Amino acid sequence: MLNLGAFTKVSINLTALLLRRESPKSKVRNSISVQVSVIVTKIMKFYSLISDLCVRRWLKCLPTPKIPSHLETREINPNYNFDTFIESFSTEEAIFQAKSLVNEKKSNQLLFITGSYGRGKTHLLHATANLYQLANPAKKVIYCRSEMFVQNMIKSFQHNSYSEFQDYYRSADLLVIDDFNYISGKHRSEIEFLNTLRYLIDSGKKIAIASNYLPHRLQELSPELKSLLYQSHIAGLRHPDKKNNPFQTVAHSAR
Repeated sequence: MLNLGAFTKVSINLTALLLRRESPKSKVRNSISVQVSVIVTKIMKFYSLISDLCVRRWLKCLPTPKIPSHLETREINPNYNFDTFIESFSTEEAIFQAKSLVNEKKSNQLLFITGSYGRGKTHLLHATANLYQLANPAKKVIYCRSEMFVQNMIKSFQHNSYSEFQDYYRSADLLVIDDFNYISGKHRSEIEFLNTLRYLIDSGKKIAIASNYLPHRLQELSPELKSLLYQSHIAGLRHPDKKNNPFQTVAHSAR
């Protein structure tokens, strides 16, 4: 990779050399200085471009974690981003909470999005995942619906690969779970999901979850899982405001 310090040193020496050799008249010196500055600026832009290309090529060479063949996976939808998400007074808090989760400088690790069908939960989840991937191209994002999580766990027992199932979900830097309410009442799946969340949180990873209902309204959900989810930042997408007509949102940090 090119050396920025070497470019800077060469440009300084070039400037000094030209100034010594040219006429002592101030106008000439100023003209030369401007020309040298233009050259240095172009060199710096060229260096920046080459460096970016080198980083991108290096990232492509990184090994991709293996996914057990029997596990079902889903890709993040690139069309669901914050540019296409309706932003208004009623959605700004939910957007803020989602972007705060992505921000590595923030301590936020767990986001819980709730709201009935058609309120934008899935869109907001994908937008969060896309923003995280853009800011952290070398990190791993896993997206799935809770039903898929349950089915993959069952398949892992059938294929005698339970440890691979655990390793896969626990390897995420950002775990995105949609339709969380499906897992309620499935005792074995709840235990595994709880352990996965605890592992990721202890490892400093990020989790974004969407559900049709708040944890306390999922009556069959275990008390341990409810307790952990209420330690998250909760963003609620409610019925559309007839006056402003996108979504009316309420977001708060659970105590």
